[in-house]
Amino acid sequence: MMQPVVFKVKLFCDDGDRLRSQQALLWMLEALCKINEGHLAERPYPPLYESGVRYQRENGTEEWLDIPSVIEAGWGDCEDLACWRVAELRKQGHRAGPYVRFRNIDGVFHYHALVMRYRPVLKRSEAGLIEHLLPVGFGRSESRAGQWFRQHRPKSKTTK
Repeated sequence: MMQPVVFKVKLFCDDGDRLRSQQALLWMLEALCKINEGHLAERPYPPLYESGVRYQRENGTEEWLDIPSVIEAGWGDCEDLACWRVAELRKQGHRAGPYVRFRNIDGVFHYHALVMRYRPVLKRSEAGLIEHLLPVGFGRSESRAGQWFRQHRPKSKTTK
């Protein structure tokens, strides 16, 4: 097996670097989604919400994990799980992509990765559905987390 690949990328160096940094994060998230799509095309993996992995925030350095690495670790943080979910949704034929919320806390930029599911635009306010992945790892068993999400996700107007 090849040694892990590490990108060292300087982001949010100053106020003028925000747009480039935000774009770079989205490009890297999209790359992880594509890597995960390759894994799902190669062999079967359990669905994220039935996989037994949990959400856990990283402290310090961000390590972005692909599907096999998340399963091996038993946990992932927001970008790991969001990119897995995007790849799953795309394999099922849905239009989905990574979505990021940014915030500046005491001069330090933080981000949270989410899943954006696109659907035909009926009204401008209905352009997408943001899927929060936080139910995974809330102290429930993963099958219950999946059930919780399915029960609490917003229903589309076409679903009865």
